[in-house]
Amino acid sequence: ASRRWLTEAARLVDGLPVLLVVTERSQYDIDPAGHGLAHGLSPALVHTHTLAPLSAGAAADLVRAAF
Repeated sequence: ASRRWLTEAARLVDGLPVLLVVTERSQYDIDPAGHGLAHGLSPALVHTHTLAPLSAGAAADLVRAAF
């Protein structure tokens, strides 16, 4: 349900000066990878980055560096 809501929110804010940052965690060693949030969106709306696990401080630094 959360993925559907976020996917629809991303479609609705397209064209607005809004940044929607979403993280997803997958346990590929336990379950097969499912379709992520980006699967249902146009590639023009999605920019993905695969990151190593981050601490809270590292995540804040990453967001600050982007802006």
